[in-house]
Amino acid sequence: MVIVTKLILSNTIICGFIVDSFTLFFYTFLFGIIFLANVAVRIGSTNTLYRLLVGSLLLLMALWIGRILFDTGRIPAQMAVAYATISSVFFLACVSASIDSGFRQVLAKTLFRHTGYNPASIVHTLALILITAGVIVVYGTFVLNGGLQGMAANVAAERQAVEAAGTADYAGFIEILGIYIVLSLLGVGLFVRRGIRATLQRLGVRFPGIGEWTAGIGFGLAMYVYVVILSVILNVILPPSVNQGLWGVSTQTDDTLLYGFLMAFSAGVGEELVFRGALQPIFGVWLTSLVFVIVHTNYTFTLSWVIIGIHALIFAWLRQRANTTTAMIAHFTYNFMPYLLMAWLA
Repeated sequence: MVIVTKLILSNTIICGFIVDSFTLFFYTFLFGIIFLANVAVRIGSTNTLYRLLVGSLLLLMALWIGRILFDTGRIPAQMAVAYATISSVFFLACVSASIDSGFRQVLAKTLFRHTGYNPASIVHTLALILITAGVIVVYGTFVLNGGLQGMAANVAAERQAVEAAGTADYAGFIEILGIYIVLSLLGVGLFVRRGIRATLQRLGVRFPGIGEWTAGIGFGLAMYVYVVILSVILNVILPPSVNQGLWGVSTQTDDTLLYGFLMAFSAGVGEELVFRGALQPIFGVWLTSLVFVIVHTNYTFTLSWVIIGIHALIFAWLRQRANTTTAMIAHFTYNFMPYLLMAWLA
C-alpha cells in the first residue's frame, strides 16, 4: 500500500509536500477503501462490497490519470495522453485479473507459495492491486518528468529555494510519516479486525530494549561503513565521470542535523512499518524487497539499486529474526550517519 503513497510523494518529497484539495481527497478516499476492505474481511466477503472496492479503485486511478493528463504545465500534452492511455490499460488488466479467483489461486501457488498471501482475502488482493498500480504510475511519472536528469534538476531547484529561504520543509517529513503510519494501521485492521496490542504484534513493533538498540545500531553502522568503503574504492579505480553516474540522484536539500534526523526518522520508521511490518508477512521477503528497491526511483538502474536491495534483505532478515523495531533502528542509523558525521566534522 505504500506504493500508492509514492504516487503523490515521488515528486513532492523532492519539491516539498503540497497539501491541496485533490491530495486530501485522495488520501481520504484511499483510507476509506482500505477500511472497507477490512470490514469486508470481518463480516465475511460479499460480492457487492468487493465490486464497490474494485469500482472505487478504478475511479481513484481515473482521477489520478486525469490529473496528470491535464497537468500540461510541466508535462507535454502528447506524453500525458500516452501515459494516461498506457496506465489505464495496464491498470484495468491488473484489476480484471485480480477479480478472477482462479488467477489469485495461481499466484498463491507460484509467486506467493511460501508467503502469507491468502487469495481469498480482499485485504491481500487490495494490497496487490495497489502495489501494481503504484509501480505503473510511479514509473510513468518518473519517465514523464525526465528520469534521473529531470529529478536532479528538481533537487537542484529545491536546494536553491531552501538556501534562499534559509530553512527546509521540515513539516513535510512529519506529514509523510503520518501517512505511512495510517496506511499500516488501517491495512492490518486496527479497531476492525485487531485491537491495539494485536495490531502492534502483527506489525512486529514493540518498545525497543537493549537487544533492539544494539542490533539496530550495529547493523546500521555496518551498512554505512561498507557503503563508504565501496565508494572510496570506486573513486580510486574509476574516472569521476563514470563514478558519479553509478550512484543515482540524492534527494538531500539541506545539510542540517535537524533535517537529517527528521528525514532518517520518517524513512526509518515509516518505510519499515509499511514494508517490513505490514507487507512482508503477506508477500514475503523477496517480493517486498524488490518493490522497496523499485520505488526508490532516484536510484533507478544505478549501483545504488543493488545496495538498496542488499539493505532491504538485511532489514527483512532483522524483521524475521528480531522484529520491525530493530529494522527501524538500523534503517534510521544508516540514514542519519552522514548528517551526524557532517555535524561532527563541522
